[in-house]
Amino acid sequence: MKLAITGVGIVSPLGNTLSENINNLKAMQVPIQDYRPQGHFSDWILNVKKAFHCNYEDVDLTDLIKAKDKRWLDPTVITSMIAVDEAIQMSGLNFPDNTPVFVGTIRGGAPNLARYGQILHQQKRKVHPQILLSSSHEYVSNHVSSHYKWHGASMGTSGTCISGVQALDLAKKYMMTEDYDCAIVGATDFMTSSMSTIYFQLLGAISPTGKSVPWDESRDGFVMGEGTVYLVVEPLDKARARGANNIRWVVDGLGIANDGAHATQPDLEGTGARIAIDKVFEQAGTTADDYNVLNAHATSTPFGDPVEYNVLKDYFPEQSYLYGNKGQIGHLMGASGLAEVVLGAEAMVNGFIPANAGLEKPFTQDNYFNLLTQPKEEKYKRMFKTSFGFGGRSAAVSVVDEREV
Repeated sequence: MKLAITGVGIVSPLGNTLSENINNLKAMQVPIQDYRPQGHFSDWILNVKKAFHCNYEDVDLTDLIKAKDKRWLDPTVITSMIAVDEAIQMSGLNFPDNTPVFVGTIRGGAPNLARYGQILHQQKRKVHPQILLSSSHEYVSNHVSSHYKWHGASMGTSGTCISGVQALDLAKKYMMTEDYDCAIVGATDFMTSSMSTIYFQLLGAISPTGKSVPWDESRDGFVMGEGTVYLVVEPLDKARARGANNIRWVVDGLGIANDGAHATQPDLEGTGARIAIDKVFEQAGTTADDYNVLNAHATSTPFGDPVEYNVLKDYFPEQSYLYGNKGQIGHLMGASGLAEVVLGAEAMVNGFIPANAGLEKPFTQDNYFNLLTQPKEEKYKRMFKTSFGFGGRSAAVSVVDEREV
């Protein structure tokens, strides 16, 4: 099944709407900020100085969230309502009552979970129910379903950095087996809360210098980011049958796999990545030669970047354009894969190839790929996305212009 994307909404460090994100992506904005401590009992151990935070405080939520609830809801819920509303409005679809909702996240609700911990630490007994409810990563999908009075399947999926792509894959399978006309697919994570940040700090994954520079010789870890993305997804044949004239792009191949090698580190051979890529080619009916624009996971870690680079080098043509978005948005954790699919696909729609922000000296001098340091105006009809996570979780996605299918 090929998936038509008819609505897109995104809240990221680059902005609160799709147009803001794409304009700032192209303008090479790098909105890194000083890390915002939460006044948590664990702050004493934090030494993280920088993060890519979202700034959505001035967004009008009048029709989306009750004013009395906003202060208690987790940021994953608030930004989900902003993003899903944009996607829904963009689609122009008359949503059926059985519309399903699938949301990918690693630890959605992390800020409110930390907030709850702080309340208990202060030995306070009164906790607002919304703090408790929205501290759970399964809550977001149900909040969306409840707001729109939808009765379809409503669930979350969690698979480290590929969580959002997993949600897209899950939606695809549900639409194939349950004959849904459409689905809402989202991804969200705000693991910049202190408890989550400490987790990655102790694992040694976060950049001690506060630099997010994929592929660069000086890369020393990722910088935490936060954000939310939502899609309106329809089977391509059904979208065409209803006369949809606003199909933004099509997902014609989607692969999910795992290295099965280690709890955190990727297999040096990128076994899961290769399986996922091969699945995409089989589904899309394409070969590596059909792509020359590649959007990579590119975490900016010393270990991860070379493994991914070498896997892609084994597949795709020499001088293909290779870039990663994390130099401009940081690592959005479970939302990163789907958010970067959106940034890559919408860059294609807008006729440019994004660049590798912060790249000064590539870690390899083989010059196999074209690692742009400034965006390039270019018309192209296909792009390929890879996304990887802890434990060798691997995902690959093929995106194509609807007119090419």
